[in-house]
Amino acid sequence: MKILLIIIALATGATFFLPKRQDISGTWVMENKGQNFEAAIIRIQFGEGYYAAKLDMPGQLIYDKSVILDMKNDSIRFLLDEKENCFIQAVIKDSLMTGRSVVEGKVEEVSFRRLKN
Repeated sequence: MKILLIIIALATGATFFLPKRQDISGTWVMENKGQNFEAAIIRIQFGEGYYAAKLDMPGQLIYDKSVILDMKNDSIRFLLDEKENCFIQAVIKDSLMTGRSVVEGKVEEVSFRRLKN
C-alpha cells in the first residue's frame, strides 16, 4: 500500500514540476519581410506520441513533402533532405518561429508565423 502511495505521489509531483512541452502544432507561414524568399508553409501535427511535419513550397510545386522534425530544449530543426544539406533551425516562442534556413551552405535568416485556427 505504501509503495502505491509513493508511486502516486511521484507521478503527481512530476506532473506539476516537470516543464511542459510547448504545443507547436499548426500551420506556420514564412514571413518574407521584403526579402527575396520563396513562400514556404510548414504544417506540424501531433499524433501517436510524436510531431510530424510537412512542407509546401508552391513556387516549386512542392506540396505535402514530409520533413524530419527534431526538437531539443527550445530549438527545433526541420531536415529538408536526407544529406542534411538543407534545413531550418529555429526557436519557437508563442506563435513566432525565428531562426535560419541553410540551403547547401547558404544561410538566410527566416521567420514563420503560426496561423490562428
